[in-house]
Amino acid sequence: MNNRPMDTGVLRLLNPSFMRKLYVTFPFASKEKLRLLGMALKGCVALMQNLEVLSVSVDLAVSDLDLFLPDMESLPRLHPRLRNLDLDHFRGVSAELNDLRHLAALPDLEDLTVMIRRCGDPIDWSIKFQALRNLTVSCSDFLVVGTFLVHIDAPQLRTLSVSERHARPDDMPQELAIHLRTLVTKCPALTSFRWRSSQAHMRGVGYLGTRRIGVPLAELVSPLLALRTLQHFFASFSGPTVPYTPEDLHAFAEAWPGLETFYLYDEGPQHSDEGRYADVESITAFARRCPRLRSIHIPVVRLDLSTGPGASDSELVEPVASPPALHSLPTSSPAGLHDIFYHILWHLTPSASNGDIKRLKRALASGKFFTSIKNLQGLSMEAQDLTPMLNMKSLPRSHPCLYSLKLNRGAYVGLSDLRSLSNLPNLEYLDVSPRSFWGPSDLPITLSGLLSLTLSDTHLGDTSILLTRLEAPRLQSFSFSETHGDSSCMSQEIPDDLRTLVAKYPALTSFKWTSMQTHAPRRGYAGNRQCDVPLAELVAPLLAHRAMRRFSVEFRGPIVPYTPADFRAFAEAWPDLETFRLYHDRGRMSDRIQQRAAVESVMAFARHCPRLRNLKIPRVMQHDSDPSVDSVHLPAAPHCLRELWVNYVAHSEFSRSREFEVQFRGLMERIFPFATILPMAPCIPR
Repeated sequence: MNNRPMDTGVLRLLNPSFMRKLYVTFPFASKEKLRLLGMALKGCVALMQNLEVLSVSVDLAVSDLDLFLPDMESLPRLHPRLRNLDLDHFRGVSAELNDLRHLAALPDLEDLTVMIRRCGDPIDWSIKFQALRNLTVSCSDFLVVGTFLVHIDAPQLRTLSVSERHARPDDMPQELAIHLRTLVTKCPALTSFRWRSSQAHMRGVGYLGTRRIGVPLAELVSPLLALRTLQHFFASFSGPTVPYTPEDLHAFAEAWPGLETFYLYDEGPQHSDEGRYADVESITAFARRCPRLRSIHIPVVRLDLSTGPGASDSELVEPVASPPALHSLPTSSPAGLHDIFYHILWHLTPSASNGDIKRLKRALASGKFFTSIKNLQGLSMEAQDLTPMLNMKSLPRSHPCLYSLKLNRGAYVGLSDLRSLSNLPNLEYLDVSPRSFWGPSDLPITLSGLLSLTLSDTHLGDTSILLTRLEAPRLQSFSFSETHGDSSCMSQEIPDDLRTLVAKYPALTSFKWTSMQTHAPRRGYAGNRQCDVPLAELVAPLLAHRAMRRFSVEFRGPIVPYTPADFRAFAEAWPDLETFRLYHDRGRMSDRIQQRAAVESVMAFARHCPRLRNLKIPRVMQHDSDPSVDSVHLPAAPHCLRELWVNYVAHSEFSRSREFEVQFRGLMERIFPFATILPMAPCIPR
């Protein structure tokens, strides 16, 4: 609900008895509008006897929960079939602990999300949720969680998610142990445990109390080790720093043989110390004892490969080389660990210490890690030098099931390397980031099943070379980002590349281009920033391709002129267009060089592109010579656009800019009644 006029009478058109799911969200609205809508909605909701899913989200502090839905006591009577109840309130709006006892009268309630607060009255009740399987609780008082667990029974509970905030972590070990013992006793079927803990923080003062927890992680959550059926463990600490060592990880691996996800996060430093680290052996414990493990995240891993003169290179990675359930091998940035399997490979991460890099390279070069993952389908790697870790020519032989391959961060990939991928029959998604295509370029590259191609951090010349050689008859999506020194050259090179693109790939439906110009601090841009031709002429070959559905162009540095005529050309050329996004830097040159759309530009998309769902235009600048807002003929039916984003709206006569911005927004709301219209800012003259 945005700032458009509100018609609460539309609720009378609903037949409440047919409603099964209701999602109510109050994002950016005044308190008065929330009051009016809340009153109208409350009466309508009360008649929905067959409601099964109810979700209420508030982003404005209000005084009473009853403003938006019947009170807790009335919910079981009004909605006896509720299965999913989500009361996701923000900014201090929460339910009292005593109110939750009424929810036990909902016999089918399986999913409950609630924010609770302590109440002043003593709690003298105990309730049982017969069918509850998933419970998400958030609160600002750590003690409330314990009180809540003591007074409920949920024998069918499978997933518990807790978000809590506390002032000082000194008493956390003792209190948490009590809470978890209660949890294990009352919820023996629990398979997923998620806990987010944050420490009170004051601006200018910092965290209140010491941040370091006095006991290691395994001891902190020791009651959970008795739950042999646990499959997902998630612990996130914002403020508190919990020590952990290989012994803790061994304890987890031995306790939970069915573990599928292990996630640990804290805000500690990205380097190891004696009380906070894992090692390779502790990771191998997971690989040996948890065959269903799919994802593991640990903040700091110490790679200490000095295992003695008798250890072979293959033994360094062999224990973790064959996780049976691993079908995708994602990678992480060097700033920290995001996937532990890749951490064994990433030998330059700041989190790794004491690593024998030469021995690790030899072990990886032996192919033990990659060749042992026979069913690998997705591979994404970030490394400056792929040679010690990946042999492109042997990739089809070792991983014939590969369908997605992403190699970036400046990895040098030659045309001969890409040519070897022709033997991957299932390859559909390819993302490479070459600095230059080196090697022989006279032979074709055939990727018969390729659907999506992304070229990142390349140059225009490299793009031309690849498009000339690549045969991909099924290609549907092409995306590239390039950097150049002088933007005046784009008017010759880009149209040539696009002519090749359209001629060779008739199935193309998606085009994305990010253009950047070389820039140095203090010295500025290297060459001329201005393109010689307007946008529609620059990408003119694409206008002949009627099948285009998604078009996205972003300029960071280059200045490409555009006028209302350009947008009219795009709208008329692509009748099936679903997404149109144009972005460029905002600077002084934007006012001196013609870069503007008008009201008629948006209307062209409304008339010619009925499937358009996302529209982003940088600047709407109305001139007196343009058709006025009042003269616009509205379409016969409302358009189904879902998102409209216009960064800046103005009139050429600045004193009329505010008036025009109001008129423009009103017109957009009438034409696109289903769209989210993101905030517009009037242009300010420079």
